Amino acid sequence: MFTSISVVSTLYYSVPHLEEFCQRIVSQIIKLGFINYEIILVNDGSPDKSGQIANEIADNDSNVSVIHLSRNFGQYNAVFAGLSKARYEIVFVLDCDLEEMPENLEQFYHKLIENPDYDVIYGVVGSRKGGLVKKVFGNVFSSFFDLINDFNIPKDQAWIRLMRKQYVESLLKFNETETFPAGLFFITGYNQQPLLIQKKYKGYTTYNLSKRLTSGLNAIVSFSSKPLVFIGIFGFIISFAALISLIFLLLLHLYGVNFQLGWLSVVGSIWLVGGIIIFCIGIIGLYISKIFNQIKNRPLFIIKNIYEKELHR
Repeated sequence: MFTSISVVSTLYYSVPHLEEFCQRIVSQIIKLGFINYEIILVNDGSPDKSGQIANEIADNDSNVSVIHLSRNFGQYNAVFAGLSKARYEIVFVLDCDLEEMPENLEQFYHKLIENPDYDVIYGVVGSRKGGLVKKVFGNVFSSFFDLINDFNIPKDQAWIRLMRKQYVESLLKFNETETFPAGLFFITGYNQQPLLIQKKYKGYTTYNLSKRLTSGLNAIVSFSSKPLVFIGIFGFIISFAALISLIFLLLLHLYGVNFQLGWLSVVGSIWLVGGIIIFCIGIIGLYISKIFNQIKNRPLFIIKNIYEKELHR
């Protein structure tokens, strides 16, 4: 049994849901009998009034604190900012947009305490939401990622998860500027258990196509070196095929076989090989860019200020 809990959630265009979220999560905390609790709301540079409303909620509840980041750093970085300030025995992370229901805390908590060896309970979405294109591309990417991935990372993970403090401290040791959060959660280790949840879809998302493509590239480059191996193998195959072709043409010439090379085949071959070379260089460039961004050692987030009731009495 645990007596204290930290709840971490990030804010980005969260005005329509924020007050209801806080009311519902506090109700769950009281229902489960926690003596001490804190709710950490991370304002990830939200352009709307999410930060202002969060401050007003903190004015009325001393258990609520608001971390204001200096700009928008992205959900992964904002979550880490909140985790870095969590103080209590267990930490509950979830979105505040009410797609992941605050009432899930009860089943996550009971799952965690049913076995003392459990360190993390993470949510798994039963079915993908959104349009047909999103589902198809999601499944294609998932299959491709499994093919090249160096780790057996669980599929369809949600952000929502309940974690022991020791696991959180271990997770915070990672300082990767561009990564795949689900993979990072997994490779931290410990005893992690899935829990199937129902996730509501509000009909729109701030996670646009560009962000999804960037996330997919980060996932591949951050957790697998196999594309680089494939480039080497592919280059060897092409070189070997070219050598065999030259030997074959030489033998035809020695035996007096006359043939004419068409311009179309020559130009097509040049474009094909040129395209393959540029594509391979592009993949290598992705890895180099990740190395370049990492060695600059820029912070994952910058906290502008922390708003708490005690500071404004």
